[in-house]
Amino acid sequence: MTVLLVLLAVIFGAAGAAKIAGVQFTRDNFDRWPIDATLREPIGAIEVVLAVLALVGLANDGAAIVAALGMIVAMAIATWVHVKAQDAPAMTAAAPITALLAVLVLVNV
Repeated sequence: MTVLLVLLAVIFGAAGAAKIAGVQFTRDNFDRWPIDATLREPIGAIEVVLAVLALVGLANDGAAIVAALGMIVAMAIATWVHVKAQDAPAMTAAAPITALLAVLVLVNV
């Protein structure tokens, strides 16, 4: 479970930081996606919080459960956004795969 939590923390931390920083590819994605671009930074902040919770989850099962559940919800929404935007399968696949990693955390807590 340690490896999964660290991996999820890196994924969510990097994605969230990129959104908060306004990295060009994140701005381009939000311009294309069927959601309000003003949500980019709040979504990034949620992702960073989930990353921190995943790291706290290394020492606290409750935090690991909350992080995993939040990540599953976030990735379910992300999958919907990618499908709605008709993104390429390779781009869309990252969200459900990441959700699956979070499910594995839940199974192993």
